[in-house]
Amino acid sequence: MRELIEIAPQLGCDVVATLSGVTPETQQSGNAEATLPAFTATFAEHARVAEGSGVKIALENWPGAHPYGLSRNIAFSPHLWERLFDAVPSPALGLEYDPSHLVRLQIPHVAAIKRFSDRIHHVHAKDTTIRREVLEEVGTTGQGWWRYSIPGRGEVDWNGVFAALREIGYDGPVCIEHEDADFKAEKFDDGLRLGHEFLSRLMA
Repeated sequence: MRELIEIAPQLGCDVVATLSGVTPETQQSGNAEATLPAFTATFAEHARVAEGSGVKIALENWPGAHPYGLSRNIAFSPHLWERLFDAVPSPALGLEYDPSHLVRLQIPHVAAIKRFSDRIHHVHAKDTTIRREVLEEVGTTGQGWWRYSIPGRGEVDWNGVFAALREIGYDGPVCIEHEDADFKAEKFDDGLRLGHEFLSRLMA
């Protein structure tokens, strides 16, 4: 990680994205906060190197595999973001904000932008489609009630997202993360084009 941070400026890159990682204690107990001591020791040093290199670190808010967040990442909710940023208060440490994950977790995704305005270092553009009829049967820990989709094909409030990003003065990249199963293989580029056309209208 430190090698990536140090070489990033040579590549014209000012943000390095990653996951928080977890400890065996977290995986065994299911308590995400068990990872905090190891996170603090590790990312305090990463943040120090990042500050010296003029680079920012962006933690993706991916909630992990079923049920949530404890496979490789604990940085998936506002509560945990607060804990992580309190533990490592460096301004170099922030978020790779992806609204699709917050929709999946039933967390208000536009409000999160304003609440963590100084911590959003990178933005992923991905949507989440929710099948309400399945969710009502299996609940949020069940299977088949959600899937990732191209921006504009799900439940993300993209007008609200871009209004909030403008409000906080975000001027970094917005990168489509293509995980829409309707556009696999030879249809992959079609999905990208649809997402680009949709987002371009909002960003014009």
